[in-house]
Amino acid sequence: MRILVPVDPDDAASERALPVAERMAAEAGGGELVLVAVGELAETSRHREAATEQIGERLSSLASRVRAVPVRTYIALAGDPARGIVEAAGDERVDRIVMAREQHGRWAAFLGTEHVSEDVAARPSPPVYVVDEQGAVSAAD
Repeated sequence: MRILVPVDPDDAASERALPVAERMAAEAGGGELVLVAVGELAETSRHREAATEQIGERLSSLASRVRAVPVRTYIALAGDPARGIVEAAGDERVDRIVMAREQHGRWAAFLGTEHVSEDVAARPSPPVYVVDEQGAVSAAD
């Protein structure tokens, strides 16, 4: 089972989905995680390179915490976080998306909402599972 785990580069709360996704993948017997961060579209190639490098370092740091299953990273440069997540899910052919509900970083500021997961679930995508502030997991509607 391949699971996509979106991480907001500006919101540590988005990391709460990582151990849940790792457990799901391990319980599936040989799963894999794909950590995705959606960065803003850069105005110049120099800004794009800097943003990609910074986001890549953050994803690598998070990936090093996962022990039970293989991890890959994916950086999407898109103006819309939900679109970037859904595109990454399609590119990586994932079976599900596991993400934190509460977002206070760049994604929330862009969308004007704290529930990027609702935007992702409303689009054609694999099943979306949401991890709330207490660590409870539910399927997104």
